[in-house]
Amino acid sequence: MLLICERCGKEFTPKNPSAKDQRFCSRACFSASQRIRTTMVCQNCGKHISLQPNEVKRGLGTYCSPGCREEARIKRGTYVCLECEKTFYAKFTGRGRKYCSVECSYAGMSKTKTGLLSGVGKAARVECICKFCGNQFSVPPNKATNGRGLYCSKNCMEADKRGRPVENVCKFCGKVFETSCWETTVFCGQECYTKGHHNPSPLKHRGGKRKDLGDIWFRSSWEANYARLLNHFKDWQFIKDWEFEPHTFKLEDCRYLPDFRVESLNGHVAYHEVKGYMTEEGQRKLDGMAETHPDVDLLLVDADRYKFLEGACADKIPHWEFKGDSINA
Repeated sequence: MLLICERCGKEFTPKNPSAKDQRFCSRACFSASQRIRTTMVCQNCGKHISLQPNEVKRGLGTYCSPGCREEARIKRGTYVCLECEKTFYAKFTGRGRKYCSVECSYAGMSKTKTGLLSGVGKAARVECICKFCGNQFSVPPNKATNGRGLYCSKNCMEADKRGRPVENVCKFCGKVFETSCWETTVFCGQECYTKGHHNPSPLKHRGGKRKDLGDIWFRSSWEANYARLLNHFKDWQFIKDWEFEPHTFKLEDCRYLPDFRVESLNGHVAYHEVKGYMTEEGQRKLDGMAETHPDVDLLLVDADRYKFLEGACADKIPHWEFKGDSINA
């Protein structure tokens, strides 16, 4: 394999056959090529600079010294203010600076066509009257055009909005009550909040006390009907006794309160949970109950099982609540 020396032009065969990119035939030609100098001109002071070829390839040669490089950097960031014609220095960002200060910027903008039409400028700020307290204040024109010149302060804005009541309808009892537009409450009082926090619609979930069940509070008609069914199971001697929400079980990240504790005739205890529909939180608690307390028997009364029991026993049990019936409170 023959190569041509870049220094002397002679053909040569490299000692290493794999050295296809060898440029010189000998060390002497290599040393002579390094002694070749390239002349560059400093872009700041115009001084001629002599550099080696490898230095030119590395991008050197723009300035003759670090001092010239720093001086050129300052020149790039040196501007003349369009308002006061003062020379000032600012960090070079690729975009020119027009004014040396905020005051000059306001004054300069007020002289432009846009500024004359909108009254831009520190001395020509837009005068506004606070909507709440009536005090006069001034804002920049861009804030006034964006609708931010209504209040003189944040306190006046919040006080004005608190002073405008709006009507809401209680989600538990249906009563109309007034509240601030800032508030997001959906209940008219603490009692409705306590009763309807988990069941906000009384027509759907039908939470309340039942006189025929000893004034026990049930969250839904399904729970009340299942309690009536357990009473008849007790009268028919299918079970020994039952209780509503007597025990709370501690899980890894929460607590779980089953609906019913049912004791059979032989003394075996099981817990029954009435679920018309399964939520993500409910499923998570059931799974946690199975992992944390595997020795506790838990029976899930879902919609299919409840409807089967309702079809078989509803006509035999007094006070059974059907859809649309009033609560036996």
